[in-house]
Order: sequence, then C-alpha cells, then structure tokens
Amino acid sequence: MSMLYSYQNDNTSNDDLLKNPLLLDQLNRSSEPKLLLKRFTYTGTSRSEGMLVFEINKDGKTGYRKMNQKLLLYYINNIAETIDKSSSSESVVNPSNISVNYLETRDLRRLELNTSSEPLIDVHRHAVTLILDPVKAIVTAESLLLIVQDSNDRIVNAIEEIMKTPQENNSISFEELAYDAVLSAILALQSELYELYNNDTIIILDECKEASLIPIKRQEEMRKLKNKVELLLSQVNSYKRVIINLLDDNKYKIYLNLTTLKENPQLYSVKESNSSFVNYENIEKLLESHIMDYNVIEANLELIKSQMNSVEIMISLRLDIARNKLLITNTLFTLLACTVAFGSFVTGIMGMNVLNYLETNPVAFFIIVPLLISFMIMLFIVVVNYL
Repeated sequence: MSMLYSYQNDNTSNDDLLKNPLLLDQLNRSSEPKLLLKRFTYTGTSRSEGMLVFEINKDGKTGYRKMNQKLLLYYINNIAETIDKSSSSESVVNPSNISVNYLETRDLRRLELNTSSEPLIDVHRHAVTLILDPVKAIVTAESLLLIVQDSNDRIVNAIEEIMKTPQENNSISFEELAYDAVLSAILALQSELYELYNNDTIIILDECKEASLIPIKRQEEMRKLKNKVELLLSQVNSYKRVIINLLDDNKYKIYLNLTTLKENPQLYSVKESNSSFVNYENIEKLLESHIMDYNVIEANLELIKSQMNSVEIMISLRLDIARNKLLITNTLFTLLACTVAFGSFVTGIMGMNVLNYLETNPVAFFIIVPLLISFMIMLFIVVVNYL
C-alpha cells in the first residue's frame, strides 16, 4: 500500500481505469480489502499515472481510488456543483457573489506524489485541502480523501483508526472528526519523534557528565540530533502558525463547517457570509485544543534544544580548559628552557680557552655551580609568579 498501484484486469487497462469513474466505484465497493489490494500492482510514481487515494466515507466505508489530477479535480468539484445546483438561492448561482472558488488544478499540484510543500489548510467550494506533511488530504462533508505516499502509509492507517473510533458526542460533524483525526495523527507522529530525540539527548547528557572530553564521533551524532530537533521544532511552529491563522480569521472558520455549508450553500456568498449564520464554536475548540498540544511539544523541543546548547557550551568550556592547560604547560617549559639557557651561557663563558685565573682554584667549582643553579631556580620562580 505504500507505493503507487493501478488496477489490473484482463480486460481493463490503467488508462481505462483513469477515464472511467464507474470502474473506480466498482473497485471501491469491494467487500474484501485483502482481495482489493491483490488487484493492484506496482506501476511507478510518475505524474501521468496519477495518485493512489484512500477514501473514508461518512458512513464508515473505506476504499482505494487511483486518480490523476484531472479525475480528482472532477470528482471533488462534481460534489460541490451538485450541492450548489440543489440550492435555490440566487447568491449561489450568481458567480459575482461567490467569495470561495471551486477546487482548481493549481491547488492539486501541492497534493502530487513525492513533493514536499509548505503547511497549508485552505478552503474551497465545499472542500478543504490539508497539506501538513506527511499528510495531504481533501475533506468534504461526506468523505476524507488521503493521498497515499511512500512515507505516509503508516499515518494513513492511524487516521483510519481514529475515524473508526466511536465518538461519545454524536453531534460532531464528519469534517470536524476528519480535522481532528488528521491533526491528532500528525501530533502523535511528532510526539513519537520527540520521545525518540529526548531519549537520545538523555544518553548524550549522561555521557557528557562522565567523560572529560567527548569523542569526535559522538559530537557529530549530537550535531545531527540537534539538526533533527531544530527541523521538528520548525515543523511544529509552522503547523501551529497555520492553525493560529485559521483561528484569527472568522470567515475561514465558517468555511471549515462543510456540513452547514452543504445545507446552506448561500453562506459562501460574500453578502451573506457572516459569523452569525454559522456556529463555529466546535471548530474553535478543536483548533485551540491542538494549539495547546503543539505548545506542549514546542516547549519540550525547546527544552531539548537548550540542553543540547548547554552540552555544546560545556564541551567548549572543557576544550578551552584543556587548551589553557596546554598553553600553561608550554609556557612553563619555555621558561625552564630559558633559565637553562642562561646557565648554559654562563658555562659557555667559563669554558672558553682563555685564562680567567679560576682554573687553579680548588673550590671555585663548588662555589660557581651551586650559585648558578640557585640563581636559575630563583629566576624561574620569579618569572612564574610574575606571570
């Protein structure tokens, strides 16, 4: 399931499948999920071959759809147009009154396979696109469509499990459940990464407390870990910023209530789009709860980052101390060499082949050598104390 698949049949080609939605519906109604997967074979990941979409319906049914951009665009906009045509309000029919456009091709480019995009929650006519890497999804009032990629099949399964969990509050709309499932699955993944990074940080901190100097290999591992923490922190901040922007815009909160907008499409009208028409309190509570969760993860990641910075400072201080000790030792040996050189200078003078009238003195050696050694020691002590 983690790669791109296409329907295989003796009489059906991939192109026929992309052009015929009825074949897709027949495939999605299969009552045997295992047999359904067997009817797919890996064909590649090119843009022309389309995307594998996992759909979760409001009634609990799930299925796989093989779609290219054109087919996916038609599928979503056909739902929106059907809803609008069923309304008798002139504000829905008149294009000049429409403040939210239908899903467009450029909106689907970010949903393409194997592309990483900036986090985005964008509203469209009776649809909401969620681009929160590694999840890329489209939410309608009746279904949740998840783009299946190589790296997100696990989180797709997690979202499916959350969607199938019985809810205590039956008044929650399908789209609210879908938003919560997507955000909760992403939050769970980021929390798991935090736990992993936190455990690695604890191991590094314990090693740094015991070791006087950290090996280069361990320092490189710590640098890579810090980069991972900073990347996750940046991702958490960007997701949090997207949710905060939604909370600050009342119109966006209105357009997230797809069930209400399905029943009253005229609310998409610029003239009639007002907060008094839609109760978005549940959306606010949902987004605020996830912001609080992101605040917790953000604080924990900041703590890990500060601990890593403290370790780097400690390593730097230990290296500075080691360098200072080496400099002091080198200076002491240099001073010692200078004092010995002074003694060598005196002995060199005394060793000249010139009469100095001390050669015949029997006690001269026992006087000069102790005095010279004493002077060298005193000179070394004085210079060391001065420094």
